[in-house]
Amino acid sequence: MQIEGAHRMLDDARWRSLIEAVVSAGDAARAQQRHHLQGVSNAESKNDASPVTEADRATERALRAAVSTLWPDAHLIGEEYGGEIHEKGLAFIIDPIDGTRAFIRDLPTWSVLVGVMLDGELVGGIAYLPTDGDLFEARQGRGATDNGRPCTLSTTATLDKSLVCVGGLRQFDGWEKELLAIKDASYTVRAFADFANYRELLRGRVDAVVDPGLKLWDVAPAAVLVREAGGRVSDFAGGASHHGNFVLSNGRVHDEMLRVLSGASKAP
Repeated sequence: MQIEGAHRMLDDARWRSLIEAVVSAGDAARAQQRHHLQGVSNAESKNDASPVTEADRATERALRAAVSTLWPDAHLIGEEYGGEIHEKGLAFIIDPIDGTRAFIRDLPTWSVLVGVMLDGELVGGIAYLPTDGDLFEARQGRGATDNGRPCTLSTTATLDKSLVCVGGLRQFDGWEKELLAIKDASYTVRAFADFANYRELLRGRVDAVVDPGLKLWDVAPAAVLVREAGGRVSDFAGGASHHGNFVLSNGRVHDEMLRVLSGASKAP
């Protein structure tokens, strides 16, 4: 029933319009970025010391307007303008610029993210990386695509053969033992940063991503994309969550990754 509801609410015509809105908003942010290259002067600090720019706010306003036109009764949750998670109904989760630190330094890893929840379950996701023009999208039961082609995850089956990606090192404050355990257990650890980690996972170049300290808007699209591509998503304990500490993988190395994380947490 959940899949039927997602298909009905995220019909093809409105979904295409939403994708167009995401691409348009991302391209507008990219144009604004060119006017403020290395835009430190255009950045402010929020209460949590993370940066925000006018491009963040303008992008979220544009996407909120687009969603409200297409789905007038939907709930809206965004990084810059807030909102509440609802266990009933349709909700859109907006991260207008995921990777603002990359944005203000003209690094190509930033993206525009939109996730969709229906009755508290993630059922849709769109990620657009304007610098490279890469577009990922997924709807529950319909698979995940990378620039229109099906996403293909890796077939690596053991952690000692795996390339694992991690988020920024500050995310591992308090999780240092887990980070070192992953390093020791895997073939190699890399950090592409922001959604670029998930882009490489969805292209089969990376086998797992470990990302602690995430908010709903950080992970919502990636969670749907990875699941629809045939992978797995969980918190560090193997459960489901809307925010916190996440492991996303090709599915084959997921249980082993969880055992490594659990063992590190229990170590003295």
